[in-house]
Amino acid sequence: MHKILIISDDQSLLAATKLMVRGRYDVLTSDDGRTGLALLRDFEKISAVICETQATNMLGVDFLTEAANTAPNAALVMMTDPNRDENPRDAAGRPGHWHTIEKPLMAGEFLSLLDRLVRGNGRLPPDGNSGDQAGGAQRPHCREPTPTRNSA
Repeated sequence: MHKILIISDDQSLLAATKLMVRGRYDVLTSDDGRTGLALLRDFEKISAVICETQATNMLGVDFLTEAANTAPNAALVMMTDPNRDENPRDAAGRPGHWHTIEKPLMAGEFLSLLDRLVRGNGRLPPDGNSGDQAGGAQRPHCREPTPTRNSA
């Protein structure tokens, strides 16, 4: 079974996401970024890392930047709140790519994104186009990652 790591300081969100993925994925959780990075270093083969734009002691973009270096094969997903957050892909000059999904999380959409990312080794496979890719079905809550300026 694939292992995922979820970072959020919202305990109800952690509990809800654990219920959503129960039986499909082994789940590690943390309520802060530094502990999340320690979990990434301590556990092998984490398939996906999901975090919010802001967690205790670390911004989501900073966490994902470090997570990309610590677990380069893991899919990276940032949960955003369209009513509160700035666009996380506007973090110019940061290495790595990540996917975004808007809160509130819809169970089917969240599971579909995770399943497609795990199948595609961190990238959406050709049959898994997300909302802002040309030719993809419109999915307002899932977005393909946008490379940042320093990305290859």
